[in-house]
Amino acid sequence: MAFCLTTAICSSRFAAAKKVNFAFWKEGCVIIRVFEWREAYGTAARMGEEEMTKTTPYGLVESWLLSYNLWKSRIEALKIQLEDIPNLAQHFDLVAIHGKGRKKDPVLKTVVHRSELENEVFKLERRIRLIDVSLPTLTPEEREFVEIRYFSQLASSLTMDRLHLSKRMYYWRRNKILDKIYQAMGGETCLPDFLDGKETMNNETTGPDLQTCS
Repeated sequence: MAFCLTTAICSSRFAAAKKVNFAFWKEGCVIIRVFEWREAYGTAARMGEEEMTKTTPYGLVESWLLSYNLWKSRIEALKIQLEDIPNLAQHFDLVAIHGKGRKKDPVLKTVVHRSELENEVFKLERRIRLIDVSLPTLTPEEREFVEIRYFSQLASSLTMDRLHLSKRMYYWRRNKILDKIYQAMGGETCLPDFLDGKETMNNETTGPDLQTCS
């Protein structure tokens, strides 16, 4: 009788131990799966940030935003110049067609000069439009950052003070904003509109102000 009771108690304890171990195993699986999910999510997020960092030429996008007001002023100045240059293209073509004389150098220079100015106006207006269409994608806080840092051309340190941002938070927000603007403008497809031979992709790594947040 005692043997049976001892056996029963041992079996009961073994069963209880098995239940405890099973519960712990199940809980362990949950913990492990949550940990694995967090790891996978964190890795994907880091990969996304690294990929964005690789594809966004931060230095170039910053230089475009800093040039925004200058380009707008340049457009107005070019249009004033065009008002003073006669449109001789039609007259120039008619003279050549009817053979009433050969193309004179002064006329040719005037036509070429006007054409160059018109092309520059077109190029700058297109840049302005690309930047304009990207701005609505920003939040009010991000738009304020762009207004202060780029359109008003406040120095980075003063922008940090104005917006009460730490250095780390400043560069994190800056990178996020430049990513959004670059992607809204079309990413790599917008580069031909901004790179005219004077600017190169090397601009993205120049200057102490173009560091990334680590």
